[in-house]
Amino acid sequence: MRLATHLARAAAGALLFVHCGGGGSPDKPTEPVAPVPVLTTVTVSFSAATVQVGQADTARADGLDQRGAPISVGTAAWTTSASDIATVSASGVITGVAPGEAIIVASVDGKQGQATVIVVPVAVTTVVVSPTGWAAEPGQTLQLSATTQDAAGNFLTGRAVTWSSTQPSVATVSATGLVAARVPGTAIIVATSEGQPGAAVVTVAGELPGGVAVSIATPATGAVVGDTLSLVASASSSVPISGAIASVGSQQLPLTRIHVGPTGVIEAWIGKMILIGAFGTLHVVVIATDAHDAIGVDSVEFVRTKIVLGGSSTIPGRKALSPSRPPRIP
Repeated sequence: MRLATHLARAAAGALLFVHCGGGGSPDKPTEPVAPVPVLTTVTVSFSAATVQVGQADTARADGLDQRGAPISVGTAAWTTSASDIATVSASGVITGVAPGEAIIVASVDGKQGQATVIVVPVAVTTVVVSPTGWAAEPGQTLQLSATTQDAAGNFLTGRAVTWSSTQPSVATVSATGLVAARVPGTAIIVATSEGQPGAAVVTVAGELPGGVAVSIATPATGAVVGDTLSLVASASSSVPISGAIASVGSQQLPLTRIHVGPTGVIEAWIGKMILIGAFGTLHVVVIATDAHDAIGVDSVEFVRTKIVLGGSSTIPGRKALSPSRPPRIP
């Protein structure tokens, strides 16, 4: 009887133990483990769209994992498809050799990425016309020449040059630079290569009108320019020119004299400036004075963005201005 009582009590305790959750709690769900990022894609990029012959750029290799997320890459092994167009060093430095295209390949941990580099000729930054001035009689002709140079002053060959005259009624110029004097007056002959101008002044014998006549040859009315504005201008009078100044808005454009007539009654200048914070329709203004304190002004409208222009005065693209006293150009 006593044994049966003990067994009954043991069974009841076991049942209570089960209902009270004895022996531990149920297992919680296991959190999924994120896969380890693995390099799956290599991309190659350059700092510039093109590389000039003789200049360098640095290629960059970046990686993406299996989820398309950025992942750091180790040291890449670099190769080029055309070493005669562009070479690449062990550290990814690309050097332009000749105009054309080359594929630059980066290899990292068995993965490859590539990009095409375009090598372009060295840009023309200066055009020099010779001679810079010519005093002619009506009917005479003269062959001008134009040389092109890079930023370091090295001469460049094989570059296309276009010729134009600001006053074809006074002097014309052929596609090869042959100038023909026609009637008395002054004309600027402009040679342009890759957007860079050079100029010569042609004076055809005859009496010059009184006062100061200023003429801007470059830029042309309505021209679209980039960050750098190039200017070619001249002034003439019956007495020597005493000073000139050029500006775009509040920015003064430095001028370099490229020609002075035998008696100083004709001068020509060339100038270049970086346009800062100026967009849309702009005006470049040239003011000149002569020894009798007469003042001449000319201006041309141009655009820094692609906007269709209209004239602002009776002369299309020119604007009436209040002149100020310009300094003498050294």
